[in-house]
Amino acid sequence: MAIRPTFMGFETAKRGMQINQKALDIISHNITNIGVTGYTRQRADQVSLHYNGMPSRFKESPANLAGQGAKISGIAQVRDPYLDKRFRQENSDIGFYSKNTNILTDIEISLDEYGSDGLKTALEKMYESISTLHGLTNSTNANIVRTSAKSLTNVLQQFDKKLENIISQQREDLRISVDSVNTILEKIAGLNDSISKDVFVANGVKDNYYGPSELLDERNLLLDQLSQYGDIEVTTKPGNIVEVKFGGRTAIEVDSTGKSKAHQLSYSEDPTNNTTHVKWSDTGANIDTHSGSLLASVNMLNGKGPEAFGTENPERGIPYYQHQMDIFASRFADIFNNTIPEFDNDGKPIPGKFKPLFTTASGSITGIDAGNIQINDEWDQNPEYIIFKNSEDGKYDNTYYQAMLNHFKNPYSFGDFGSEYEGTFEEFVKNYVSTLGEDITFHAGRMKASEAVGNTVLDSIAEISGVSMDEEGADMMAYQKVYSAMSRMMTVLDEALDTLINRTGIVGR
Repeated sequence: MAIRPTFMGFETAKRGMQINQKALDIISHNITNIGVTGYTRQRADQVSLHYNGMPSRFKESPANLAGQGAKISGIAQVRDPYLDKRFRQENSDIGFYSKNTNILTDIEISLDEYGSDGLKTALEKMYESISTLHGLTNSTNANIVRTSAKSLTNVLQQFDKKLENIISQQREDLRISVDSVNTILEKIAGLNDSISKDVFVANGVKDNYYGPSELLDERNLLLDQLSQYGDIEVTTKPGNIVEVKFGGRTAIEVDSTGKSKAHQLSYSEDPTNNTTHVKWSDTGANIDTHSGSLLASVNMLNGKGPEAFGTENPERGIPYYQHQMDIFASRFADIFNNTIPEFDNDGKPIPGKFKPLFTTASGSITGIDAGNIQINDEWDQNPEYIIFKNSEDGKYDNTYYQAMLNHFKNPYSFGDFGSEYEGTFEEFVKNYVSTLGEDITFHAGRMKASEAVGNTVLDSIAEISGVSMDEEGADMMAYQKVYSAMSRMMTVLDEALDTLINRTGIVGR
């Protein structure tokens, strides 16, 4: 039987020590990064090593070269692509429902009907002041009516201004979000190129399994962040390059040379309907996301409800609640402007002519909305504008005050054809308040459900990709024992070699 190479055993033991030492290095690296956001646990993959003998005229048994130990095939990330996909889907839903909830909550705070200065309270105070004037008609009580009416118009103006402020704020937030998405896409494209240059090459072929782990972690973290803004689809190409679809089209494209290109988004406003849009810069087409914070922002900025027209959408967003305020202001002014008649010189009502109580800033009784409603200038300057006497006995006539009181109790139609609401002024207020509350409850509930699922997926990711001190400690002891065993093996091989060299072939001793 042929004798195997003299130092082959030493090489086997040396390789055993080297790979176990490297495995200990990876464990140390994992533990050091235990609190780093986005870090994925790494693992030193080992494979058995086998060398074939050189071809020769006299073929030798391959068994003579067996037992040459192991080698490290690469440093792998312990990661599950399926869980990544699941988390990004849930993260997109979280971004959508969270943004909706935050904007609707801002609307609820602006249209405060639970505090002391809401529209419902303003209606009650005006009703009470008219009741007092009806019971005792005098200048003092007339002034109270004027003050309460003025307070009601101020509430409507404040509501309109607050909603406009929310629109301005959300538009600015959307601009920032669009810039953030563009930055993320550019970074992912840049990381694609870096990863492609640094990817593991085996037998001249780029390997998708082993790559620059730290760059892969950074890219995965960016992909997770991107999923908050919209639904994404990630496809891995040779060389560990990823193509990313976002908002209905390919956002990161890889050309035939392996170079990555990031397509950019742009923010725009349409003055025709006063709407806001997120488009692709190169085509001008609207993004087509099905979830994410960008979709929520666009829906809330353009959502006018059932009365949506043109580039508006049927979601109940900020414009919907603005429109509810405008409907209320217009209907309220129209009804009260047709209550107290104008009188002729004989003190008789003029048919079809009424004293305007509410106007726009320009004095018009048409085109009244929540933002421009105010009490008539004459009434504002003279509280007795709504007081008049009977021509016969000179007593105050409070007949029309009763009609004004009835307006608070009678049901009216609010809104345009196809979206009318039938009820009193107070019921109309309660209706949009309850609608707003239902919307907040729905989106907040869906957000919590998505967060629960997302957290469950995150826990599963942590179990696979996270660093566990217990697991790393167990592996550390195992690698340390193997390292010690390989050290002992070298001692044994040294003793065998000493016997072979120094004690073999000595005759006659």
